[in-house]
Amino acid sequence: MASGLALDTFVEPDVLRLTDHHELELEQEVREAILLCGAIAPLCREDCPGLCVVCGQELGSGPHDHPEPDVDPRLEALLQFQDPDEG
Repeated sequence: MASGLALDTFVEPDVLRLTDHHELELEQEVREAILLCGAIAPLCREDCPGLCVVCGQELGSGPHDHPEPDVDPRLEALLQFQDPDEG
């Protein structure tokens, strides 16, 4: 700022910049603020239980089954740590 020279974006990546019209460039900061304010898991209505993470079916529409996933034989030993009550 004191010299009037542009700052190197590689050395100072988080510094706010001025455009060629001497306006503060806030696009990225505003975009990040809007994304952080949004819901992590938006719901269609207040009483919606959400969607199944596997198939996307609404969880309130009743029970549904999924086929057992193919497990890499090298990782089969990890299945013993799975809680049988969770399903």
